[in-house]
Amino acid sequence: MDTQQQLKNMFKGAGSVKVMKDKNAVIYTRVSTKEQADNNNSLETQRKYCVEFAQKYGYKIVSYFGGTYESAKTDERKEFTKMLDFIKKSKESINYIIVYSVDRFSRSGVNAAYIAKELREIDVHILSCTQQVDTTTSGGQLQQNIQFIFSEYDNMIRREKCVSGMKELLKEGYRSGRAPLGYKHLLTNERQKIVIDEESGPIVRQAFALRGQGVSIDDVASQCKAMGRYIDPKRLSEMFMNVFYCGYIRNKIIGDELVKGKHEPLVSEELFLKINGADILYPQNFEARPTDNLFPLKRFITCAKCGVKYVGYTVKGRKATYYKCNTKGCKCNRNADIIHGDFKTFLSDYMIGEKYTGPLKLQLSMTFQDMNKGNEGVKAQIYKQLREVEGNINTIEERFALGKIEEEVFRKVKSKYLEEQNVINNELRKVDLQLSNVGNFVNYSVKLASKLNTMWGSGDFSLKQGLQTLLFPEGVLYDYENAEYRTCKSNSVFLSMAQQSRVLGQKESGKIDFNINFPASVV
Repeated sequence: MDTQQQLKNMFKGAGSVKVMKDKNAVIYTRVSTKEQADNNNSLETQRKYCVEFAQKYGYKIVSYFGGTYESAKTDERKEFTKMLDFIKKSKESINYIIVYSVDRFSRSGVNAAYIAKELREIDVHILSCTQQVDTTTSGGQLQQNIQFIFSEYDNMIRREKCVSGMKELLKEGYRSGRAPLGYKHLLTNERQKIVIDEESGPIVRQAFALRGQGVSIDDVASQCKAMGRYIDPKRLSEMFMNVFYCGYIRNKIIGDELVKGKHEPLVSEELFLKINGADILYPQNFEARPTDNLFPLKRFITCAKCGVKYVGYTVKGRKATYYKCNTKGCKCNRNADIIHGDFKTFLSDYMIGEKYTGPLKLQLSMTFQDMNKGNEGVKAQIYKQLREVEGNINTIEERFALGKIEEEVFRKVKSKYLEEQNVINNELRKVDLQLSNVGNFVNYSVKLASKLNTMWGSGDFSLKQGLQTLLFPEGVLYDYENAEYRTCKSNSVFLSMAQQSRVLGQKESGKIDFNINFPASVV
């Protein structure tokens, strides 16, 4: 069961909001990678400040969750789901989830705002130690939702930087990620290298040799097992087509570009081409799968009549493309061009007029400025934490210099404090909402909102899917009979800007009021 379905079951019969009498809370901590979890310092820091926050404001800690690494890009997380289930079943009324910062709760943006809204409906509020807002008010709810969306935006920027770095490495001939079977990673002074593994490398080399002699893949798998390493035939097929083994690198991040790798080949180009043919290294007229280009709305739109996801198909003789649901007797097949045209019309409802982009940029900027003003107290608290850690570092260095502690203890404790200092500095940056990032976020959002349907119409498959998922994270319903789309969940930022644009357009005087408040209601 996914998290949203669990939430729906959990909130069934929640009724009206009741007055909170208890201050029972759970603490949720999380890091993004296994390495961070193994290091444990960041988790300890999060837990420490969450406990201090609870003690300072009189919250009773009922239980702890997290304490491990889970991606925050989606909300299908074991510890996260376990926490929601505990809140539902606990005999003690749980009213608060305490996290170190909102991105520790979730980086899924609009979906996180949706979960927070559903939690508030049963009187469960998310409290951030470093980004304190009053979510019992509409203004506080809006502020927290913007924090969720900004966390997602910050994550997108990090990912873009990461992909950019990966592109550079790939173009230089260095593979990123796990080494293929037959190779291993070797850490050198300069960088991490991929070298031939002395145990599995010879087996993989022999597998290629056997395949080059015409031995079937199943027989190659049997002989590999006899040499001490069983390799599934399906995996062997993939290996035989992997250009890495003959000294090259190909990755979708750099398109179809074939780059000469810096690693040592396990097999010769001649043997590799003998097994696969020349086209695998030098493909002609390569095209993406037709479904990637022709059906961007596949499994994104749902039939309003039967509730089944639409799929795409091509009528080969006529070269015509259609969408349909697979429910027998529903009869809702429709030409893909019509479906796409209706969707572009639907996107127009979320667009803003070009002449209102200036006022809306100002409104968003003012919202972030208000957030920064409200965060002054939080910043002071974080600075206090930072000074405390810096003082601890100075103390441990003085004690080591005076010979009062052993070097091993000194290095271990100082490493812990430095990690804690790094976490606090990161949180300080987030609370500050760097002006450069805010400006980029505002410009990006407004520009996108003014050109939604044209960008979707002219974009490639990836851009179309990215835009439609950003706007409607749960997809949309398609009413076949009335040829119209419906959705009960939209991106709060774009919905708010579209509403503001319409309000500005209705002003007959032509005088624009820059103090219009964003609606508090969000997805």
